[in-house]
Amino acid sequence: MRLILEINPENLSKDVTDSFHIRKAARAVLFDSEGKVALLHVKKHGYHKLPGGGIEKGESIKNALTRECLEKTGCNIKIEQKIGSIIEYRGQLHLKQISECFIATVEGDKGTPSFTKEEEKDQFELIWVNFDEVKGLLEADLPTDYEGKFIKVRDRIFIREAMKLLIPGRGQMDRQSRIKKHAPHSAQPESKLYKYC
Repeated sequence: MRLILEINPENLSKDVTDSFHIRKAARAVLFDSEGKVALLHVKKHGYHKLPGGGIEKGESIKNALTRECLEKTGCNIKIEQKIGSIIEYRGQLHLKQISECFIATVEGDKGTPSFTKEEEKDQFELIWVNFDEVKGLLEADLPTDYEGKFIKVRDRIFIREAMKLLIPGRGQMDRQSRIKKHAPHSAQPESKLYKYC
């Protein structure tokens, strides 16, 4: 999958990051039938994030994304198109996280999320937001924890890249009009280092 960005705000060297634990994850820009996008509002820490999560041992990335979206949104999904990958180097956690993101659509009726106890403690809330409002919402976030600062940058970039792949959002979009008929471009990563504020 095309590498979009490496997030390394602490300027960690390769010698340091080579010893980090690697976590692979799958994420989605998930549309419902009204063209709204699923976001998880992490109220306790002041930010929003895309649905998704870690890939379990022996699990394919698409199966992981399907499972995670069902858990986080209560929805079955259809994976439509690849967006790309982002690597985060989280020095305080000694973690290299590789997230692969896809455009997906809800299949069937919406259900109810099944949040973990930890997610409930962090006051997770599922919201559906107009596509043209998502970027501004993410940009306005002020994360209060270490992980949230990475998530804000990562998911804002995934949304930006999804916008490049989709026909300009106009509210009520059906699935066929949402997805461009050409493959993503194969641009090089825009940066090897991304600093968050």
